[in-house]
Amino acid sequence: MSLVKKALSIALLLTMVMPLVSIPITYGLQVTVDNITFRAIRILPTTSSYYGVTSRGSCQGQNCQLWNLVSIGNASIDVNVWGLQRNYTQQDVGSGEVVMTITSQGTLNVRSRWNLRVRPEYNTLCYHEVIYGAKPWGTTSQEYPAYLDTPIRYRDMPRLLIDLRYEQVRGTPGHNFAFEAWVFKDSNNGREPTYGDIEVMVQTYISGGRPAGQPVRTVT
Repeated sequence: MSLVKKALSIALLLTMVMPLVSIPITYGLQVTVDNITFRAIRILPTTSSYYGVTSRGSCQGQNCQLWNLVSIGNASIDVNVWGLQRNYTQQDVGSGEVVMTITSQGTLNVRSRWNLRVRPEYNTLCYHEVIYGAKPWGTTSQEYPAYLDTPIRYRDMPRLLIDLRYEQVRGTPGHNFAFEAWVFKDSNNGREPTYGDIEVMVQTYISGGRPAGQPVRTVT
């Protein structure tokens, strides 16, 4: 009998923008919010050259592909089914598949369905990701460095305005949408996080579960 069943279908639209600085604008748009002018780094919708680009992950028994990092221009996408990484080499974990695809409109469609025989690590199966810039564990950076180059010192960070739009078609059991940033003690962002490094998550939607960590603030 399956301990975890997950059927998740979402469409995600994400745009990142940052403050206007003194370099020439060669990509993106300008937007003004509360009399502050920002220059935009468009992540989604993508340009037409990335239509149909797909990141795919799956498991069948002990045969699993848990990561598949793919460029979508100014960012990358990854299925990141990390919750099975300590199980699948030792036992039959069940079956399932996640497909992240750039549609003909340039938006991102995520379809994730699983029928598992084991409980994922920390009761978390996956973090299907849109990744801008530097990330731990040696992940290759994909970004638009003329506007925002990572890693960057906290004191040098510009003001960031992030525009997120998504539609959840169906989802069960618990799931959430969140922004995440890593604050490291040093500039070696490619290593595994250690004591003193900080993972910051901003939850935009929570249903049927509770993310790890402790809430520090609620913004409305």
